[in-house]
Amino acid sequence: MSSYAALLELVRQQLAAARGGDVESALALMNARQRVLDVAAPASPADRPLIEEVLALDRELAGFIRQRMLRIREQSLALQRGQTAMRGYGSVRHPGASRLNTVR
Repeated sequence: MSSYAALLELVRQQLAAARGGDVESALALMNARQRVLDVAAPASPADRPLIEEVLALDRELAGFIRQRMLRIREQSLALQRGQTAMRGYGSVRHPGASRLNTVR
């Protein structure tokens, strides 16, 4: 199997994981892709269809990664809003009131 065929197989595995909602597993295969590319011989004309398919699948994979990044951003913003609200609740002070209830 050529390096580019091995690369295509890895990209297909990544895309299958991403399509199944497991973007983290797809990203975990990036190092394996890099190792394949590190030892790959220069591409020949026979490798062109493999490389074109890798590029097409990578575009789809990039879309899944982008969606995941947007969900993380939304979660982060929601957390930030919650923290802001909690700080707001914690800063309310009543004149003459103690923060601890020492009366039993």
